Amino acid sequence: VARFDAFKSAFLQQKREAEAVRLAVVEMRQKMRDELDKSTDQIFDLKQGKGGVIDIEFMVQYWVLVYAHAYPELCHFSDNWRILEQVGQFGILSQADVTSLIEAYKVYRSKYHRVALQNQKPLVDQGCYQEQRAEVAAIWAKVMKGL
Repeated sequence: VARFDAFKSAFLQQKREAEAVRLAVVEMRQKMRDELDKSTDQIFDLKQGKGGVIDIEFMVQYWVLVYAHAYPELCHFSDNWRILEQVGQFGILSQADVTSLIEAYKVYRSKYHRVALQNQKPLVDQGCYQEQRAEVAAIWAKVMKGL
């Protein structure tokens, strides 16, 4: 386990060109959305929809890949919530945006777990979570320059 953790940290802490990482993340996210997003005019896909769980998770991974060389602490945790807290502590993202992402993530994950326990898909009415979705989408647009 220690060898794997050392390898993982060394890999994540390599200095990367931010623009190349951003473009790769945006491209991968678009492919996933095209193939997996079940959102319709009536239904929002909590996981894959625009402003949903995966958008938050992709931004978190982007920040780890781009900033771990300068902030190795970003490699210490594997959960998105604590990594987001560190992103705020290091000033990578404003504390207000970090708080919005954490709150949205908590709301989404809570609902996601409830539907999973009922053997349902993570699909909700299009009117649900409008504020969180808009905040996540706005932060995505600011950080990832659109999509």
